[in-house]
Amino acid sequence: LTAGDVSNRGDRTGGAIRSEDASLTVRDSQITANRADLGGGIFFTISQADNLGRKLEIVDSIISGNTADRSGGGINAYAQSSSSTPYSSIRITGSTLSGNEALASGTDPVKGGGAYLKAFNGLIDINSTIISGNTSANLGGGVYLEVQGDIPDDEPGIDNNELTIRDTTISGNSALAGGGAFIQQYGTADADIASSKISGNSATSAAGTGG
Repeated sequence: LTAGDVSNRGDRTGGAIRSEDASLTVRDSQITANRADLGGGIFFTISQADNLGRKLEIVDSIISGNTADRSGGGINAYAQSSSSTPYSSIRITGSTLSGNEALASGTDPVKGGGAYLKAFNGLIDINSTIISGNTSANLGGGVYLEVQGDIPDDEPGIDNNELTIRDTTISGNSALAGGGAFIQQYGTADADIASSKISGNSATSAAGTGG
């Protein structure tokens, strides 16, 4: 999916793919050189808390060279659930996010050059993925990650961390703050980063936070 441009469409979301209130799987695909206000490559949203168990899965795919005029250069995804199973989720596995950018537009806070991922009572899982060479004009050059809510620690059959990053490389990304990743946790939401490499990222603000 290449060279999609929705800058003249009313909602201006999802340069290549837009999905709302339904599960979406992207597998063995390339999404390149697309543009939108939100989600230059992919825009995904679960906007109703009763849509239990909906999920975004990106597997063995390349998302590169996409541009968002606001947030989520490669991907802009938001999943929410009520406070019971099954939980909505965003999962990226064995994929590459590279050379995407989130530009400054108006007064909106730009977030997530490679990806803007947000979950409320849901799960974000990034596994065996490369996130490199992405740029954000504000927060999270590689990824902006936001989790809120709490999954009970005794919930069977799932990882109880709301955010998990494993066996992943985050390198060569840049932003005003959080060059590699900017992680925002609310309430009792847990994050776990393991067996991953975060290196060579840059934060360009005067404070130089979160390179």
